[in-house]
Amino acid sequence: MLFDPLREQLDQFAALPFVRGLTVHEAVLGTSAGLVGAAALAAQELGLAAAG
Repeated sequence: MLFDPLREQLDQFAALPFVRGLTVHEAVLGTSAGLVGAAALAAQELGLAAAG
C-alpha cells in the first residue's frame, strides 16, 4: 500500500517535534477534503466556528 512506505519515511526522517508521532490515514472525504478544510479555516478565521 502507498501509506506504508510513507509512514516508514516519516518515522525515519521526522526531525521536527510536531511531526513525530504523526499518524497517516486514508482520506475519507475524497475530493472534497480540500474544500472542507478551506471552509473550516475560513469559518474559524471569521469567528464563525470554535477553534480546535
